[in-house]
Amino acid sequence: DLKVETTAPATLKKSEEDVISEYLLPLDQVPKNSDDEISWLNYANQLWRSQKYAEAIKAVDKAISKKPDFYQAWYFKGVIFFSEKKDTEAITAFDKALKINPDFAQAWKLRGRVLGLLDKYSEALTSFNQAIALSPNQFDLYYWRGLSLAQLKRFPESIEAYNQAIKFYPLFKFAYAVRGSSYLNLQKYQQAIDDFNQAIQLDPKNADYYYLRGIAYRMLNKYEPARAIDDFTQAIQLDPKNAQYYYSRGIAYSFFNKHQQAIDDFNQAIQLDPKNAEYYSVRGMQYVISREYKKAIKDFTEAIRLDDKSVFYYGYRGIAYSGLKQYKQAISDLTETIRRDPKNAPYTVGGLRYSEFKDNEIMISSYNTRISVVYAARGDYHRNLKNYKQAIDDYTQAIKIDPKNPTYYRDRGVAYDKLKNYKQAIDDYTQAIKIDDKNAIYYVGRGLAYFQLKDYKQAINDYSQAIKIDDKNAIYYNARGLTYLELKDYKQAIDDLTQAIKLDTKNAIYYNLRGFAYFQLKDYKQAINDYTQAIQLDPKNAGYYGDRGLTYFQLKDYKQAIDDYTQAIKLKPDFTEAYYVRGIAHYFLKDYKQAINDWNQAIKLKPDFTEAYTNLGIVHYEMGELETAISNWRTAIKINSNFAEAHLALGVALYAKGDQEAGLKSAETALKLDKRYGKIEFLKENGWGEKLIKNSQEFLNNPRIKVLI
Repeated sequence: DLKVETTAPATLKKSEEDVISEYLLPLDQVPKNSDDEISWLNYANQLWRSQKYAEAIKAVDKAISKKPDFYQAWYFKGVIFFSEKKDTEAITAFDKALKINPDFAQAWKLRGRVLGLLDKYSEALTSFNQAIALSPNQFDLYYWRGLSLAQLKRFPESIEAYNQAIKFYPLFKFAYAVRGSSYLNLQKYQQAIDDFNQAIQLDPKNADYYYLRGIAYRMLNKYEPARAIDDFTQAIQLDPKNAQYYYSRGIAYSFFNKHQQAIDDFNQAIQLDPKNAEYYSVRGMQYVISREYKKAIKDFTEAIRLDDKSVFYYGYRGIAYSGLKQYKQAISDLTETIRRDPKNAPYTVGGLRYSEFKDNEIMISSYNTRISVVYAARGDYHRNLKNYKQAIDDYTQAIKIDPKNPTYYRDRGVAYDKLKNYKQAIDDYTQAIKIDDKNAIYYVGRGLAYFQLKDYKQAINDYSQAIKIDDKNAIYYNARGLTYLELKDYKQAIDDLTQAIKLDTKNAIYYNLRGFAYFQLKDYKQAINDYTQAIQLDPKNAGYYGDRGLTYFQLKDYKQAIDDYTQAIKLKPDFTEAYYVRGIAHYFLKDYKQAINDWNQAIKLKPDFTEAYTNLGIVHYEMGELETAISNWRTAIKINSNFAEAHLALGVALYAKGDQEAGLKSAETALKLDKRYGKIEFLKENGWGEKLIKNSQEFLNNPRIKVLI
C-alpha cells in the first residue's frame, strides 16, 4: 500500500538539499557494475518510488558496497525498510547512517518515528530531541516530540512541544488536534475545544476533529451532551463507516436517557465492527436500564466471548442477572470479576493491562471506583438472599477501597439493621452523614435504628432533620408520626400523619395510623373515618377492618363491629384477635352460642389463649353450666398462673358451689395479683355477666376478702 504522509515536508539544511540534488538524479537504465555509488542510489530511489522494495534494497546495498561510509545510502535504506514496515531493520539502517554522520537530522527524525511505532517512546523522544538540537526551526520535529511525550503521559510537556510547532507553523492543523487531545487528558476541556475548533477551521472536512471535539463537549457537560451529539453526528456524516463515532454518540445519548437512540447507535457500531466486545457491553448496559435483562445477558455473554480477559464484563452480566432476581448467578459473576485482579496477567481493563495504566491516576481511580461498586453490588445481592454477614463483608471491602462513598456505609447499616445490630447500624449511618450531611435518607436510616432501640427522642431528631432537608417526602412524616405514637403524643402524631396524607393521598397506611391516633384520643368518629378511607384504598387488608371493628366496639355498636370482624376473617381466616373480639361483641348481644363458637375458634388458632378460656368460663356461668365454667377457668390458670381474673372467677364459682375454702384461696391469689378485681365496677367493665356479678358481690363481702381489698 502507498504510504500517505500527513505532515508537511521537513525543512532541509542547504547542505542536505545539495547532497540530495546531487545524488538523486533520474536514470533510465540499470547502472553497470562499473558505475559509481550515486548511480545506484538514484536507481534505488526510482525502484522505491515504484514500490519495488526488494529490488530497491539490492540497489542501495550496491551503492553501499561501493562506498561503505555512504551515510545517505544507509539513511535511504532505512526509508525503504520504513515503507515496508520492517521497523527493526529500519532502525539498524538509521543507526548506521548516524554512526557515520551523527549530525544528520532527518535520520534522527525517522528513527524517532519508527521507535514510536515500536512503542519505544522514551527512545523516540531522545531521537526527536537530537533532531531538534540539529534543526531547531523544523516545526514538525516538535510535533513528533509532543506525540512521544503524550504517549509517556507527560501531557504538559507535550503541550509545550505542540506550542512550539504551532509557533513555527500557525496553520499546522495536526498540531492543534493533538494539543487538544493532551488538554483532554489533563481534563482541561475548554482548552481542548478551542484547539479542536481551530483544527476544524483549518480542515472542516476532517471527521476526527468533530469526533474529538464531541468527546470534549461530552466531558465538559456530562449531563448536557447536546453539542457532543451534534459533533458526533457531523463526524458520522463525513465518515459513516466509522464504528467509533456511532459508539460515542450512543454514549452521549445514554446521558440524555435516550436509551433507544443509544441502542440504535450501538447496533450500527456492532454492524460495522462485530468483533468489538465493548460495543456489546455498552448496548447490554442500555438493555439493563430498559429492564430488558435477557437481552442484556446475551450481550454481556457475547462481550465475554470476544474478550475473555476483560475484568468487568462478568460484573455487568451479574447486574443483569440481578434484574431477573437470579441473585446466586449474579453473585457468581461478580465474584468472577473480583477474582480477575488486573494486577495478575492476563486480565485487562478497557483493553489495557495493569502495567499500562498503573501510573495513570484517572484510570486507577476509575478502576477502584468500579471494583468497589462490584463489591457493593455483591453485598446487595447477598442481602437480598438474607446472607447479611456476607453482605457486611462485601460492604466493608467496598468501604476499604472507597472510604469516602457514603452509600456503602448506608448499605452496611441496613445489613446491620437486619441482624438487629442497631448500634453498629447507627455508627454506619453516622459515618454516611459525616461524608454527606445533606442526604435525608441517611438520617431516616439512623432514625429507624434509634426507633428499634426505643430511643424515640433521637429518632425524632433524625426524622426532623430529614424533613428539613426534604419536606416533600411523605415517608419521613409517617416515620416521625409513628415515633410520636410510641411516645403516646397522639396530637403530634396526627399532625405528622396528616402531612403525610397531604403528600400522598393514596397511601392506606397513613390513614390507618392516624385512625389509631384518633382512637387513642377516644375520637372514635374520626378514627372510623380514617379506617374507612384506608379500607377504600386497600379493601383486601384484614387489619383495617379489624381496627374499624374495634372502634365500633368501643362505641357499643356491636352489630357494626361484628360486620367488620366478619369481613376481616373472610380476608384472613387465621385472624385470631378478630374471632376473639367478635366473640365479645356476640356476648354483649347475648348471642352466647356465637360467642362460644368464636372463642373456641380463637383457641384453636392459639391454644394458650388465656383470655378466651376465661371468657368461655364467664359465658358458660351465665348459661348455668357451672362445671364447664370452672373447667375453663382452671385451664386458663394452668396456662398462666398469674392471670388474676381467672383466679377470682374460679374463686367466686367454687364459693357459690359450697367449696368455700378453695374459693377463698383462689380469690386471695387473684387480689394479691391485682387488687382492681376487688371492685364490682371493674368487674362490670370487664364484661362479667349478671349471675357472676351477683355472686361476686356476696363473695367480696367475706371478711377474709375485705381485708385484702
